[in-house]
Amino acid sequence: LMKGCDRKTDPESINYNWPLSTPAAQGLDKKKIDAAYIKAAELGFVDALLVIRNGYLVAEDYYNGYGPNAPHQLWSVTKSFLSALVGIALDNGFIDDIDGKVMDYFPEYAFAGMDPRFSDITVRDLLAMRMGIDREQINLIPVVTTDNWIRETFKLPLLYDPGTKFSYNSLQSLLLSAIITKTSGMTVRQFAEQYLTGPMGIEIYSWGSDPQGNNIGDVWGDGNDITFAHGL
Repeated sequence: LMKGCDRKTDPESINYNWPLSTPAAQGLDKKKIDAAYIKAAELGFVDALLVIRNGYLVAEDYYNGYGPNAPHQLWSVTKSFLSALVGIALDNGFIDDIDGKVMDYFPEYAFAGMDPRFSDITVRDLLAMRMGIDREQINLIPVVTTDNWIRETFKLPLLYDPGTKFSYNSLQSLLLSAIITKTSGMTVRQFAEQYLTGPMGIEIYSWGSDPQGNNIGDVWGDGNDITFAHGL
């Protein structure tokens, strides 16, 4: 939610477009902004440059063929959208508590001999990437080459007690996605279109998924991850 907005404000009544101004009017040196435009173009890997000052859009330019309405791959920024969607699911009663146990959502994946610490993992641990599995450079590919990524995630060894150590792994975001789908009856894409991106005028062009149809939170899977155009 935007800072200062009432949690219960109708999203349709919020204006998500930045009002326009100039660098000088907002106390910025136009020469420095112009230099930033040039530098962004020279770097080659910058696709857009926007500067917000005092709540105003004071600079905007695009590179490499992109524009304000062109879809763009978000890569792991998708995880930030997923975390926002978890908050929306909590606010709307689909998820009761982020300290709720993850295995309560996936009882079908429990098995004899399973590390009992899996029962300690909470939704909060997934949000903080602290469920206890190794970093994704070690175990991501072996999991995503199977026919059920969630099942295989629960077979991974826990190297750390849940909640104790950060370890970046996109499989934790996949579990969050699956929790939203299980509790809402919608794919995360559908959920986002109803509760977040749709009201903001943002079109989702594509969003990859696992073999069970759970939208992913990174660049692997069936096609690309999430691709947005901001709709201005």
